[in-house]
Amino acid sequence: LATRTVQHPARHRRDNSTMSLTLDDLAATSGTAAQDLALKSKELTQKQVVQVPVARATERRAQRQLAYDETTKTADQWDDTIDAERKTSSLNFGKREAEQTSTSQLASTFFADTPLERRVEQILQRASAHSDQAVQAREDQALEERDDAEERRKELAKTR
Repeated sequence: LATRTVQHPARHRRDNSTMSLTLDDLAATSGTAAQDLALKSKELTQKQVVQVPVARATERRAQRQLAYDETTKTADQWDDTIDAERKTSSLNFGKREAEQTSTSQLASTFFADTPLERRVEQILQRASAHSDQAVQAREDQALEERDDAEERRKELAKTR
């Protein structure tokens, strides 16, 4: 063991004489704490293998590879489902009952809640478009006017 020269504080002399102590001497006088310290110092003096840090690019490549492998495992779980869907002639999104509702049913249950809806309803009533019968009468009248206009054009064309 290494020998160290230490000046003992209790024996401070004017002539600055020193004592020679070893770690074994300290371990024998101090008990277990000193023995632990001696063991640690011995471990530190022995050669320790230190791993060289991995280059940043190599570390990132390894992380990407791990992420790829994990994603591949997740995607592979869907292979059977995808193959089955590819083999079918059409996609089935589950059974849904088609509701047979007509516009007259929707219109009969409609109630204007917002101010905009109330305003639109008022405009439709003024234009006589608030019911199916009123709309049908308006359309018939428009068709008759169109037919009349077409007949007038034909008459004017003949007179020219």
